[in-house]
Amino acid sequence: SGEAEFRGPEPINRISTPNMKSLLLCCLLVLEVNCCIAQWTEVTWFSSVVQDMIEYDNELYIGGNFTRREGNTCYWSARYNGTSFVNHTGFIGGTGPNQFGIYNSTLYSVGFTDNRGVSTWNGSTWVGIPQYNNSHDSFLAEDSVYYVGSDFGILTRVDGSGSTTLPTLEGTFGPTNIRTI
Repeated sequence: SGEAEFRGPEPINRISTPNMKSLLLCCLLVLEVNCCIAQWTEVTWFSSVVQDMIEYDNELYIGGNFTRREGNTCYWSARYNGTSFVNHTGFIGGTGPNQFGIYNSTLYSVGFTDNRGVSTWNGSTWVGIPQYNNSHDSFLAEDSVYYVGSDFGILTRVDGSGSTTLPTLEGTFGPTNIRTI
């Protein structure tokens, strides 16, 4: 009949093949990224490390071991409402928050603030919780319980009935920091 007959493998529907879909999606994302230029805008600067940030009460809370923001006194934390900053200017001791968390609508800070390992925000300053008298690194809140991990390898579970120290693994050379829960 004069027409050549194709005798190779079956044609592949390239769009419905999972790997091709992924490849096509990646190509589109790369093209999208390549066509746009990201621009960073400096909002502020601190005198030392920012450890954590969290949105609470429609403001961004920023914590770390800094003592100044843009050259002005700012002990361990500041908050930002999208337009302006409020520095925490009262010296409360310690070295600042390592992590924030929210439990029962209260903002918590773990680190070493107010000479306590765990503090709560009262609207104007951090107030240390007396039972935590050493530095802590991590905080996780879930439903009706929260967990706090310390620099000394101690994991504490707190709920409505009180607190419980949970067994943890210790490193070869002594207790280890619990940086993430």
